[in-house]
Amino acid sequence: MADDPKKKHGFSILAGLGSSGRILIVSLAVVVLIIGLVRGYLFLDFRDHVKTTLTGLEVSSLRASYLLTAYQLTLESYNLAQQAAAQPTKRAILRPLYIQKVDSIRATRDTYLSLLQRSPRKEDEIELAAGYFFRSITGFLSRTDGVFDAKISASGKLELSGEATTLFQTSVNNDFRNLRRHWQLLTRLELQRNIREFSDQKVVIATRTEEWFVVTTVLFVITIGCTIAVIILAGRTTSLARQLRVLFERSVNPIEVADPAGKIVYVNTEFERWKGQQKSDLVGTSVFGGLRVVEGAEREQPAWEAVQSSIQSGESWTGEVEFEERPGTYSVLFVFPVFDRNGRLWRIMGVHRDISEKKKLVRAVEETREQYHKLIESSRDGMVVVRDSKIVFVNPAAVRIFQYASEEEMYKLDFVDLIAPPSRPFLRLDYDHRSSDEEILRNYEMKGLTKGGKLVDLELDVRAIVWNDARAMHASFRDISSRKALERQQAVWLWEQETLSSIDRQLLGIVDMQKVLDIILQQVMLLTRSQVVAVAIIDPEDRQGYWRVAKGNRSSLVGQPFTPTHEMIAMLRSGESLAVEDCRSDGRVAMSDWPALQAEEIVSVAFFPLIVNTKPGGMLTVGFRQPHAFAEREIRVLASMAEKVSIALSSGQLYEHLLRREKELELLSGARVQAQEEERRRISREIHDGLGQLLTAIKLNLEILEDNLPAGEEAGKRIVEAKQLLDNVLKEAREISYNLMPSVLDDFGLGPGLQSLCEQFSKRTGLRVSFHEHGLTNRLSQDIEIGLYRIAQEALNNITKHAQAREVEVQIVRHKNGLRLTIEDDGKGMNGASPVKEPSASGGTGLVSMRERASSFGGTVLVDSFPGKGTMINVEIPIKGA
Repeated sequence: MADDPKKKHGFSILAGLGSSGRILIVSLAVVVLIIGLVRGYLFLDFRDHVKTTLTGLEVSSLRASYLLTAYQLTLESYNLAQQAAAQPTKRAILRPLYIQKVDSIRATRDTYLSLLQRSPRKEDEIELAAGYFFRSITGFLSRTDGVFDAKISASGKLELSGEATTLFQTSVNNDFRNLRRHWQLLTRLELQRNIREFSDQKVVIATRTEEWFVVTTVLFVITIGCTIAVIILAGRTTSLARQLRVLFERSVNPIEVADPAGKIVYVNTEFERWKGQQKSDLVGTSVFGGLRVVEGAEREQPAWEAVQSSIQSGESWTGEVEFEERPGTYSVLFVFPVFDRNGRLWRIMGVHRDISEKKKLVRAVEETREQYHKLIESSRDGMVVVRDSKIVFVNPAAVRIFQYASEEEMYKLDFVDLIAPPSRPFLRLDYDHRSSDEEILRNYEMKGLTKGGKLVDLELDVRAIVWNDARAMHASFRDISSRKALERQQAVWLWEQETLSSIDRQLLGIVDMQKVLDIILQQVMLLTRSQVVAVAIIDPEDRQGYWRVAKGNRSSLVGQPFTPTHEMIAMLRSGESLAVEDCRSDGRVAMSDWPALQAEEIVSVAFFPLIVNTKPGGMLTVGFRQPHAFAEREIRVLASMAEKVSIALSSGQLYEHLLRREKELELLSGARVQAQEEERRRISREIHDGLGQLLTAIKLNLEILEDNLPAGEEAGKRIVEAKQLLDNVLKEAREISYNLMPSVLDDFGLGPGLQSLCEQFSKRTGLRVSFHEHGLTNRLSQDIEIGLYRIAQEALNNITKHAQAREVEVQIVRHKNGLRLTIEDDGKGMNGASPVKEPSASGGTGLVSMRERASSFGGTVLVDSFPGKGTMINVEIPIKGA
């Protein structure tokens, strides 16, 4: 057989097949053609779906990276603006960097939106979230722009606008929180979209792959069957061999045929193209040369060594092989033994099916699948898939959030087992009647339940999906316990600040130390839930102390004295607070040193030193009747309260000192006025009794001299002039004496005294003065009568000097609460905004003396005046038993 020239350069068994052979050849050709068309269609369809999937995933990954880039650039822009605000001298250097960052943000935004528009499906939810995210960035940058547009003051500081100032002082945390929330929401939506896209494409790829393998395998089996039939038929006739050669040459699969020794005797054209060598170079070489098995029991063996045992035993062999010379080129190799009529091995036929492209696509899909698997596995959001109320998928984050040991442990749970009982009635998850990818819940806050029964704060997003051809739901959990804890701490902090502000507002209008301390201690009990709060006043020098005020005490505590120990004095002087959770086991505080607290059965106590007028002056004591761990918040609040108690004690001592001084000044003022009136009365008596009598005696002597002088002499004329001068002096002396202490006031009271004052004022000034009185039936005290008389006298004198009035009305009324004195004129008036003048350098007191006299009786002086409208002075004097 080796010397046959017809068999030396080809496979000569295809000749003489006859009519039946030709029919078989045509059938085989049709089958091969169908295989080629089907394989081509399935391959193109499979490749298009994979390319679409990879393109979508690539675009989505790019969008996610652009979101992260925009977020990071925004933070860097804020950092540059913050540096420019803190160091205005570097603003010129930082401005180009800031502009570069802003331009990069805008370019990133435009690129992201362009990629979003290229998405094959309409993503309204992502577009809406993207709009919120980029608007929050734009709003953020509009305020940071104000830093670089601000002016620099003479002191070298930036004069920020109100919006920029708000950014760097109060609202930056809210802006960062909103920016981060929008970014996280948009990123989560992108991830959910990718998961949905991947799930859909995975189903499509799996379906196409199954169609590929089923159809091609069926057709390939048919082809192999036909080929075997042709070979068997060719063993009987050389005509059939020639026809089979034609069929092999037209096959779309690479085919090689070898003799039993493993030397190639025939290869088809497709094998030449696939191998990249000429047929003449291949014939005579080792069959399956350069091929290495990559799958199967004979993995990593050369192909010829792997198939020999199967061929020798008469069995076919199938396996996946790779060209060692061209890594990445794979094929599925089908090896069939062909026997002659005597049953001996005649030929070995190998058929290759190139799967390199499919391997690349499958590898790409697997890599993408692995990437998204890692993405889901590394996600901080817990994700579960629920079908028929059972959990069928869970990621590690969900295991961590709900504190289970493994994913398998959670597969045994119902979804409702993850929800806290208080939240279950409000959670309606009817996903059976929802369309695929329909949103059920979004950013829904609820309480979750861990394996150990602990409640956690969660944010829940739920969508209806299709999972393994059945309706299911995809739920993602985000642990917001830290955020909720911060919100609760912020609420407590705001409550504390509002309480402290409320205390400050109340203290502004209260000067009574006892009321101030009561308010502070009451708020201390509300803020800390303490059971006993007290303030102890301690004098470190004299080593004396007493309880000034207390709240929540069962026994009488206020006013009890005690002797402070050396430890108390040292703690007070150090200014450091002390908090003890349990005095029974903590030796830092011996309750025997605090008998009053021991009587109150205090177990947990905290002491806060009080600084009064820059000196240690006492202790704010907070106690509980059971062990209590003082939190940092409580220590901070109590320290603030201790400062307020210190301020209240200092202010109270200052106020009491001022009250004492004011009472002393009132006493001194009253004594001064009384001394003035006594002096006026003494001078009046001396003028009336002493000077008046002397002047009268002089006048009598002059009259005696006048009688003894001859009429018509010059001396007599001089005596007459002297008598006239004496009369004027007497008249002036009587008037001065009357003004100093009018006798009618002493003899008849306030009403007649004011009546006489008005008549004399009218005669002296020529003004029309009217006087009215009502209700003055009884005499008043001498001090009040003299005081009101002097006020009226001073008011009339002021009218003479300044008012330029024509008419004056004086009225005094006795009513049920006291006395009202009114002096009204029609003069030029004055500015009512500042009616009280300071004493002048010449000694005049004006309205100041009137107010001082009224205040000595607990009264008030009100001035109602307007330029050109005259002036009205109202004096109110309260009188007990009026």
